[in-house]
Amino acid sequence: SDTQTVTAVSVEPANATAKKNTQTQFSATVTGTPMVNKAVTWAIDSEVSKIDNRGVVTVSGKETKASLTVTATSVADPTKTATATLTIE
Repeated sequence: SDTQTVTAVSVEPANATAKKNTQTQFSATVTGTPMVNKAVTWAIDSEVSKIDNRGVVTVSGKETKASLTVTATSVADPTKTATATLTIE
């Protein structure tokens, strides 16, 4: 069978701290069957700060939240996600 099964997604670091106008790199690990697609889509719960498709968060100088949640979602199985917390200094 060539079924791709995702067993888990994890994000490192699980907790990070950043100042405004800086970048922080997150990385995701997708575990599952040997040929499983390791790709994830990234999201962040901010109106002004951004995350790119490599997991790099750019904290805006206009960020008002004390912490942001970074979410990685498996492309192969979107029901599998992982989150990390970025605390804004």
